[in-house]
Amino acid sequence: IGLLATSMFPTLVVADPAGVGASITAATAASSEISLAWMTGIACIGVPLVLVYHVIVYRTFRGRLSEEDVA
Repeated sequence: IGLLATSMFPTLVVADPAGVGASITAATAASSEISLAWMTGIACIGVPLVLVYHVIVYRTFRGRLSEEDVA
């Protein structure tokens, strides 16, 4: 798969010659700079929140269950 992707670079999707559009290349598939900036900002806020949530849930539910807890 890696060799196939390398041989096709920069074309990501090859269009059929009788098809309706041109092939999709890495340059035509890229997002605009403003959308990339927004996604970076959201990721910088969202990833720490998700990590804090996982730590809280892990600490809440850690430890073994006893038979008294289940019954």
